[in-house]
Amino acid sequence: MNVSAAPIGSTQTYNVTLKIAGTNNSGTISRDFGFTFYGTKGKVTHSNLFKKISGTNPFTKGKTRSYTFNHADLGIIYAVEVTCGGDAVKLDYVRIESQYDGDENMDNQISVGSWVDKDSKMFFADEGSIFKISILNGDGLFDGTSDKVSVRMTAPNGDTTRNIPINLYTKDNVLHRGQTDSFIVFSNEKLSSVSNVYVKRNSALTENTDDWRPIALTVQKLDSSQST
Repeated sequence: MNVSAAPIGSTQTYNVTLKIAGTNNSGTISRDFGFTFYGTKGKVTHSNLFKKISGTNPFTKGKTRSYTFNHADLGIIYAVEVTCGGDAVKLDYVRIESQYDGDENMDNQISVGSWVDKDSKMFFADEGSIFKISILNGDGLFDGTSDKVSVRMTAPNGDTTRNIPINLYTKDNVLHRGQTDSFIVFSNEKLSSVSNVYVKRNSALTENTDDWRPIALTVQKLDSSQST
């Protein structure tokens, strides 16, 4: 993975390449591929991207296909969720590259090596750390929050992650009262395990309209096989 920082608020051009595996029957006649790319600054979903490709069977085994899209900076792309409509296909990898001002900014190839059909599957980058975070919120009237919340984790050896925004991964960007919100996040820092978790809340209001009362927070470190 080759990464450098993009200008805040910039729009980037992303080039996506997928490689069909070379084994028998890996290809598909379906053009209904769907991808959701997950980045440290957000996510984007694309579907039915290849219907305009000419030819009878554009996704035969061993083929490589690409497309381009523009989107606000997604940060570091750490995962891709893949679906193949009504058929099945086996991919070697999905690669996403972004550029701005004519310079290469990010190049991340995510290994797949698995069959994908109408049931979507998520695949994670080999680098960095993946965590499942669960927050149990109080059930009082104002015990949830729509404020921006981030977490930072440290390992026993002192290694630490960046502050990871978690509202991106919750319904309507809200931590909901009376329920447990669970989500998977990624940090490009490689942690062996987690010893401490620090929670930061940034309120946009002078006086908070909610009291946000988290009762419990748990963190589970996952590997790529667990997170699918």
